[in-house]
Amino acid sequence: MRKYATISVLREVKELLEKEKGKRGWSEFLLELYKEAKYSKAKKAFKNQRNT
Repeated sequence: MRKYATISVLREVKELLEKEKGKRGWSEFLLELYKEAKYSKAKKAFKNQRNT
């Protein structure tokens, strides 16, 4: 059985995220954001490593 949690955020933040989320579920949307952020950090670190 899957467990769910509630995350408290400002109403303005939720409204912005809901627009970006579209018809996707919250889990799918948030996992995608997480993966994009991790990829972006790794890419930036790699780029910085190459420039030093």
